[in-house]
Amino acid sequence: MDLSKWRYKILRDFNAKEGITNYPSYYAIVKEKSLCYPPKEDVSITENSAKIKMQALLDLPTKRLLKSLAQPIIGNPELVLVSKWGLDGSSSQSTYHQRTSTGN
Repeated sequence: MDLSKWRYKILRDFNAKEGITNYPSYYAIVKEKSLCYPPKEDVSITENSAKIKMQALLDLPTKRLLKSLAQPIIGNPELVLVSKWGLDGSSSQSTYHQRTSTGN
């Protein structure tokens, strides 16, 4: 819902008064959200580009899926991650509005 910290706390407090107490703390949400980003060493940002290692992008959902399993995986089974690359046409959106210090 893209709530600010203040709005989330208001929502959580209101629902607690109504008897709904299963909202995690704001800080627990921030901590979990930070685990959804690739490690900083796998991200390279310059004035003209941003690059993320493909393996880092594949590792994130894999680790989170394995962590969410009710029972841990025993032994060393061969697991295969099947994924799809988006290619929804938005990869070059708004390039005509971007400017750099070189003027190109």
